[in-house]
Amino acid sequence: EELILPLNPSLSVTLSEEDLYTETSVEFTPDIKEDTLILNGEPSELTKRLKNVINYFRNRFPAELEIFERIYKKEELDAWHFRINSTNNFPTAAGLASSSSGIACLVCCLKEIF
Repeated sequence: EELILPLNPSLSVTLSEEDLYTETSVEFTPDIKEDTLILNGEPSELTKRLKNVINYFRNRFPAELEIFERIYKKEELDAWHFRINSTNNFPTAAGLASSSSGIACLVCCLKEIF
């Protein structure tokens, strides 16, 4: 991925998690046909960055397969997909790092699965 530089100078501040937070949950399930993202209650497109994060963990999957092999066959697991549900209690795309907090939450969730 290319280096992503801001278009404008910016100032970073630390905000209280009591005031601004993101909650994300991830399901890994055969019940859906493709990876999906629900953002603030609405279906949303998976960005290239999100797909890269998901694929990073998906590509690690064979190393962790023996955990699941006790219950499922590998061919069955190939049909499983992620359902990501992420909610911010602050405006998305308002310059308050909602995408960064969402991706950080996603990585923590995927790490728990794998």
